[in-house]
Amino acid sequence: MPSTTAAGSAIAISTGTPASFDAAGFAALAYTEIGGIDKIGVIGPTFGKVEFQPLKGPKDKLKGAPDYGTLTPSMAYDEADAGQAVLRVAAEDETQRLYPVRVTYPNGSIRYARARVFAATENVDGAESVLMTNASIEICTKPVKVSASGTPAPAFTTPPSISPSSGAVGTTFTASNGAASNSTALTRRWLLNGSSIGTGATVTPNAAGTLVLEVTATGPGGSTVANSASVTVGSTSTKFTRTAAAAATSNPETAPLATGATQEMNTTTDSTLSQKIAGSALLPIITATGGSPYLRTANNGVYFPSGAYAGSSSNGNLGTAAPSYATDAASWGYEVEIYTNAPRIEFAQNAGVTTHGARVQVDGRYVDKAGKFYPSGSASFTVVDFAGVSAWRRIKLEGEFNTCLFSINVAPGFEVQKVAAPADRVLVAGFGNSLLEGVQSMPTGQTIGAIIQQAGFFKTAARLAGWTDARQAGVGGTDFFRVGTNGRLPIMHQIPRFLVVNPDIAGADVDLVVFSTETNDISVWLGSGGWTVTSPDGNTTFTSSTAQDTATYQALVAYTLGRIRATFPNAIIMVPGVWPQNLGITSGIIAMENAIKAAVAQLGDAKAIFVPVSTSTSPWLTDANKATYLGQDNLHPTPLGHAELLGGKVNAAYRAIIAGQQPA
Repeated sequence: MPSTTAAGSAIAISTGTPASFDAAGFAALAYTEIGGIDKIGVIGPTFGKVEFQPLKGPKDKLKGAPDYGTLTPSMAYDEADAGQAVLRVAAEDETQRLYPVRVTYPNGSIRYARARVFAATENVDGAESVLMTNASIEICTKPVKVSASGTPAPAFTTPPSISPSSGAVGTTFTASNGAASNSTALTRRWLLNGSSIGTGATVTPNAAGTLVLEVTATGPGGSTVANSASVTVGSTSTKFTRTAAAAATSNPETAPLATGATQEMNTTTDSTLSQKIAGSALLPIITATGGSPYLRTANNGVYFPSGAYAGSSSNGNLGTAAPSYATDAASWGYEVEIYTNAPRIEFAQNAGVTTHGARVQVDGRYVDKAGKFYPSGSASFTVVDFAGVSAWRRIKLEGEFNTCLFSINVAPGFEVQKVAAPADRVLVAGFGNSLLEGVQSMPTGQTIGAIIQQAGFFKTAARLAGWTDARQAGVGGTDFFRVGTNGRLPIMHQIPRFLVVNPDIAGADVDLVVFSTETNDISVWLGSGGWTVTSPDGNTTFTSSTAQDTATYQALVAYTLGRIRATFPNAIIMVPGVWPQNLGITSGIIAMENAIKAAVAQLGDAKAIFVPVSTSTSPWLTDANKATYLGQDNLHPTPLGHAELLGGKVNAAYRAIIAGQQPA
């Protein structure tokens, strides 16, 4: 139909009731045209918008109830006009009666509906104006359309529908177009979150959201659009989403403490726990995470080296020695889990070269979240006691630093069994600096005491996010180019060592790689520049002689990420930006973070994700929160800085990534 003006349009009203609410039923009524009209108003549905903002994912916008329009005809007041007389009667009707109305377009098309007349007020203006009547007619039923030829517009007798009624990303949904009278053709369109994604009989969404089937019925009397009931398309169910969902419901960080249990710290063994599982007998019955257990023949202890160092069968954890493949096997966090019915269980560990702590979980809940601590050089016997009550329980020991496990001791007659492997395993490798190790500093004015390294952000994020096995390879004092004390080498040298000390896994087994926030390179970056780093194979060298050498730094980070991808071909790679220490978010900090972001983009790897820190829409460490989250050394986070800030932010970024979103 060609475009037309409104000139010639008319509105009429009836006092009758249609026998049926279709074109024939409305047309059979007697209508009285309202005279003197200069405008009519709005006809047709407008849907309310219903919004929902989930904690994860984009804002969802749904159609609410329809409003079929408001006719606001204005007319020159005429007491003799029969239509205006009916209009005034309808306006003064104090019941909820619906009056049929008919609007006729200049081309002969008709719109029928039932409405309530809320007003027919008389407007008296100035001497040079016409006395007017202004009506308000609220349409309360879906308008029935009749074409200029007299043929009604199509009307759906069976609405469109979608099957199945729910599904996840990757599910194939099938359309049922429904049925419409007065229709010669039905065309469909699939809408996901309001955007068209296809027109076929089936569709397979590649993103989560709200799916609707829109069908247009076309016939001689025009066209009518109808939508199906909406279907929710969930995120793809993977081991990442399943373990994250389980952790959101229950994890030791947020769960209440275990009841009926106490943790003891002893420096001598309990002689009543004479059934000892020691040395090589430990390996078949423990489920170890955080490192690959190996037996040191020199003292029959089971060790869990971090990936930054390589242990051997003849050397233990020499935590004060310079790192080398031969001697240093220090672990910054390992876990040993068993299943036992014993009412008292003792974990015998070695004497550490520094103050070290231990924590215990019972069925996924901490006994004492603060942990118990042993002074340097003391033997360590961690006991969990249930006051004589025997029951089958999962017991997990969290150990750290340069400790090993000598034996698990229970009283005679009780059993210790291996915990069954979980159905979903998320294996994570962490690389970076002392922040990844969990090194903490107390807030200004507080005494630095013993601190559980297991409470560092990497291990905290693991518990919050549901990572099954988080193994760290961080080396204090290092970063992408920075060399730490005693010649500790930067991140690219940590990569090949990871698999050396984790012989129970292959690189392809690693599901996620997490970098620490960059921080140790800052002093050189902001200073006079001048750094050189050579790859482990000696074939690639990066050298800079100037401060804020963006190009060289970007190339170094991209190279390091390339080594990560080559070593861990299947992993998601999370690359956070810069931890600004006490320096504030300066232009130099932002330039460094942008160089890291550019390096991730340069890699061109869809599974390598940059996580903004100082350039985040909500920067992680600011002047407003650093009193709480930055320690008195002006470098390391406080315990809350690790647990709440870094741990929480990394967990949130990870959850955004597995939901298909870019962390902001």
